[in-house]
Amino acid sequence: MNAIRSLLTGTTVLALSFAPLACSSDGARKGEPASGGTGGASSDGGTGGTPARGGADGGSATGGTGGGSTGGSGGTPSTGGAGGSTGGTGGPPTGGAAGSADAGAPDGSAPAASALTGTYGNMAIKPIMSAYWLGKPANLAEGAGGPFVVLLSAPVSCDELSKSRGWIATIPAGTQVMELIIGTTQVGMELTEKDGAGAGKFEVNYMFGAGKLMEYKGMSGTLSLTAYTPGQAVDGMLDVKFVTGSTAKGTFHAVWCPGGQEVGAP
Repeated sequence: MNAIRSLLTGTTVLALSFAPLACSSDGARKGEPASGGTGGASSDGGTGGTPARGGADGGSATGGTGGGSTGGSGGTPSTGGAGGSTGGTGGPPTGGAAGSADAGAPDGSAPAASALTGTYGNMAIKPIMSAYWLGKPANLAEGAGGPFVVLLSAPVSCDELSKSRGWIATIPAGTQVMELIIGTTQVGMELTEKDGAGAGKFEVNYMFGAGKLMEYKGMSGTLSLTAYTPGQAVDGMLDVKFVTGSTAKGTFHAVWCPGGQEVGAP
């Protein structure tokens, strides 16, 4: 009997020795879920708290709300319980204000509105880096008063095109150049490519920056203006084929270059 009482007494002492664990920092009453951690100040959210230990159902531990683009990690499921582990919700990423579309910089740098695909000979057309509407063509009547446009694959200034008609020899060697002589100022009117420029048609050529002028002429195709603002800019779209078998298709935006001259022999 004394042995039994001692055994029971020992069991009681053992139970009391574990009782404080129910009040510890990572414990909780049976079935109570632990709260998630606080979201981090960095781009990732905070880590979820540790759920209740020893409960028959520890509940789910939810991660904290992230301060940045990624939610926090879910907490560890409860020990002995059926609690889950759910990641926290990320806060919205904070970014700068969207930039406005460039309508054409005064230095002729081409905006996203200028984009051609195709080839010049066996060379793919490069991105347009400069695009100008030339103010001093050799013969304005050749295009029936319409715009003379050059699209270049290098950053070339309006001043460089205003010094002389032989600027093809002074721009960076190998620069791809498309020349357009457009025989209308009317937006939406479709023009066809001809051997020479004139009213209601257009002429297109491509060439490269070099010590001498060598033009490759267009053979067929269409062009139409999509915007025309005198003394400011001209926009259009084209689809052409050259005598070399090359093709070019896309859009262009050229800014006014009052002193710009039509290309000629160096």
